[in-house]
Amino acid sequence: MRRLVDRLELGPWVTIGEPVYGAIKYGLLVRARGFVYPSRWEAFGNAAAEAASVGVPVLATPYPLGRHLASRRAAILAEATPEGLAEGLRALGRPDAAEVGRRAWDVVREEFSWRSVARSWLKQVEALL
Repeated sequence: MRRLVDRLELGPWVTIGEPVYGAIKYGLLVRARGFVYPSRWEAFGNAAAEAASVGVPVLATPYPLGRHLASRRAAILAEATPEGLAEGLRALGRPDAAEVGRRAWDVVREEFSWRSVARSWLKQVEALL
């Protein structure tokens, strides 16, 4: 990625930092104005789920978790095109984006808790038996 940034001369606008973990990662997330996850093939996306779990507004493309959160008004959904992402970034910068983050926090706690996931999993397994 760094070579690509250099080749495209994006250095003034793009920074790729070292990986962060644990409390440092949590601290970065809770201070973020938004989290951008432009996936095209991801099924779930732990990083986007972590951002949503702390109330950070998520900008996602139409992959399964992004669509799920957006259907609950808990994420900003953008088409996976430069124009779509540009519009999504503008939406992420609006004052009402904070409310998207608050709804994301609720959705993650209600629908992705261990209890909720286990209940859903058991229901699906029982349907197979």
